[in-house]
Amino acid sequence: MNAAGQNDDATAADTSMISNSSPYQPTTEPVANRTSTCGGFIIDVQYVKSLPGILKLVEILLSIIVLICIGSATCYTNSGSSCSGLGFLRGVAIWAIVFTIILYLIFVLTINTKVKFLNWPLTDLINTAVDALFFLISAIVTATQNGNAGSTAAVVFAFFCVIAYSGSAWFAYRACVLEWHKRKSHITHIAGVES
Repeated sequence: MNAAGQNDDATAADTSMISNSSPYQPTTEPVANRTSTCGGFIIDVQYVKSLPGILKLVEILLSIIVLICIGSATCYTNSGSSCSGLGFLRGVAIWAIVFTIILYLIFVLTINTKVKFLNWPLTDLINTAVDALFFLISAIVTATQNGNAGSTAAVVFAFFCVIAYSGSAWFAYRACVLEWHKRKSHITHIAGVES
């Protein structure tokens, strides 16, 4: 703790107290944009402030709004209109919320850097593309079946979800291509060293 009561973890690698002749030199550089949590995870503040990170939060918020609109929608089974569209949209929204929160936490807590056997950009691409597709299908189905204010609002916000998840899929695609090029160059480098 410093005089202001703030934690000095970021200054742990400060070289001002280590002389040039000392054998004890810092081995790591402090990262100003990341802070440790008590669980040993690192919070990636840069991801939280990035466009893909903000987009994930917008997706979660829009999906919650879709669920609220579905909750306020009235469905009359006796009038001949089907409620299956609202149920499908509800299931898609719940699926999207759960998996988007999981992926957001994985990227914010930098678990993706610790678990190397999964291609995280590809996982994110598949999730966002599937979510966008299912939101589109369920919004179209719901729009053709119901016409009250709650279901109409749910359809409108579902189309906003399609836009948000499509944008997120684009960023995930770009990250996936970048990851593929890194892996390809690493494999070519290893093959070149061995020959």
